[in-house]
Amino acid sequence: MKRIMKFSSKKVFFVLLAIAYTSMMYYLSDHPKPLKEIRFILGYDKVAHVFEYGIFAFLWWNALYYYNKSNLYLNKIVLICGSIYAAIDEIHQGFTPGRDASIYDWMADITGLIIVLFLLTRFKKNQAAVEKNLCG
Repeated sequence: MKRIMKFSSKKVFFVLLAIAYTSMMYYLSDHPKPLKEIRFILGYDKVAHVFEYGIFAFLWWNALYYYNKSNLYLNKIVLICGSIYAAIDEIHQGFTPGRDASIYDWMADITGLIIVLFLLTRFKKNQAAVEKNLCG
């Protein structure tokens, strides 16, 4: 019974965290100018996009992992939904004063998604191989 409760709390935690992060992304993209502090720290706009959507992929992958542990479908779902969200976000920024929509930003967003999904898949494969060696 304890294991089921832990499992459910992980599901809820990652789903809420992913929703909160996605909401924060929308909130920040709705403002006329990005935070100067973020630009100063990262220095490059495209790097910020890669990191932003890398975190997005990490959170949503973990949120959905507890519902479906098949990496193939999970990666496709996160990549497709993340790409659509990034496109909608870029279109939205095109209508926000002081912001602009850019296909290059969208490509950087997708790059962040792909990098993190690749790393998560490799990590899970390595973890499975270690567990297999330990158990058998």
